[in-house]
Amino acid sequence: MTDETSPEQTDETPPPATVAELLRDIDTAWNALNGAIAQLTDDQMSGPADAAGWTVKDHLAHLAAWENSVLVILRDRRPQHEGLGVDRAIWDTEDIDATNEAVRRDNADAPLDEVLIRLETVHAQLVQTIREITDAELRLPVDHWVSGGGDFPVVHKITGNTSEHYPEHREWMLAIVA
Repeated sequence: MTDETSPEQTDETPPPATVAELLRDIDTAWNALNGAIAQLTDDQMSGPADAAGWTVKDHLAHLAAWENSVLVILRDRRPQHEGLGVDRAIWDTEDIDATNEAVRRDNADAPLDEVLIRLETVHAQLVQTIREITDAELRLPVDHWVSGGGDFPVVHKITGNTSEHYPEHREWMLAIVA
């Protein structure tokens, strides 16, 4: 899995320059993710796992956690690890695999319907929060929002945990049930 906190783009496309463009990109990727999920049964989402032991439900909980990590930065101006629900000691190792495993482990016993509701709720809250920021604020460094967040534009943090993140996990989820 890629580093959800990295400012690098996954391709040569520059990040969205406006909130409207960002929301359009998020909405497009979100709709594709939901289209894929809608094709799956509850058993497919909760049962089979990939080689790393992740189920579709684990991927969905992961997406909700990373979206929430951006939400707490933008809305609450709190550190990203708090939004993920991981211990600061794990976060400070900068080991993305350990962080992701902690998120998976912490959500492993959550019922599927709870995970789906959380994903939908967090997504709606994040989209609403993004609507409330300005185009100029997209270019401000993450450090503007929360101390120690990074000196790269917050738009990279947002896209890395939304419009660039959903397609990656959609493919992995579909591979699990293929």
